Amino acid sequence: MYKNRIQTCCELPNDLLGVNKKLNDYDFVLYHLFISNQKYHDYYLNLSRNTSRTIIFDNSAYEFFVKGAKLDIPQFMDAIQELRPQIALLPDVLMAKEATIQGVKECLHMNPGSYIPQWMAVVQGNSTREFLECINVYKELGIKNIAIPFHNTFLKEGLFERGEAHIENMWRLKFGRITEDMRYALGRIELVWEMWGYLRGFDRIHFLGSHNPYEKVFLEQILGNNHFDKTTISMDTGYPTKVALEGYALFEEPSKPEVILDDFIDEEIADMDKPLIISNIQKFHDL
Repeated sequence: MYKNRIQTCCELPNDLLGVNKKLNDYDFVLYHLFISNQKYHDYYLNLSRNTSRTIIFDNSAYEFFVKGAKLDIPQFMDAIQELRPQIALLPDVLMAKEATIQGVKECLHMNPGSYIPQWMAVVQGNSTREFLECINVYKELGIKNIAIPFHNTFLKEGLFERGEAHIENMWRLKFGRITEDMRYALGRIELVWEMWGYLRGFDRIHFLGSHNPYEKVFLEQILGNNHFDKTTISMDTGYPTKVALEGYALFEEPSKPEVILDDFIDEEIADMDKPLIISNIQKFHDL
């Protein structure tokens, strides 16, 4: 049930996995780290086998995109059989609606093995129209869980092209400026504002990543005000952790750090630095 807040999961380095269950509402597991990092793999495999916590298994499309790599679908299916997550993301291609839909259809016709998770499909495209077309296809396919990405180029451009600046003005008053990261966040807020009616009927709506913590507040207000009472809303992000690793308390950082979880997954965290990471995640969670 949606209880007027977004369920959150914040990325943690392996050194802090011991506080994961205390800090996060559910678990968001990255496929590429599950198959390449032994400590990460063992922690989440043990969690899956010994607890009833919800696990969302991400296909790592964004991380592969950043690295110029590609998802190995048969290997991903094997990992699903091992981890047995409640939810797994179907393959997607960043900013490519047709390629994503084709991959989703192909994957749905594959036999993943004896264990079949609940599937989640990522809405892709490079315009509001393409997003809506993608959503309609997923409804026709009977998909009940969708994810909305955070880094599609049109998000940072569309808000200003459409001239719909009421949310932008609120942010400018709060922050005194609009950075590129804020443009991405504002664009996704505006996108959800425009298409919330099309989001009805899904069991879970997941927001992949975040370019600004305050995005969470606006998304909660939009969906809360439009009675998504029976829909689970969730978000994953590494933002609070990345900010802390650069020495900043959340909301005091000059900009979003340009790193991914791989960059700090095995970093040994000094005892004096751990409270800042934990505090930042708690602040994000409580927004």
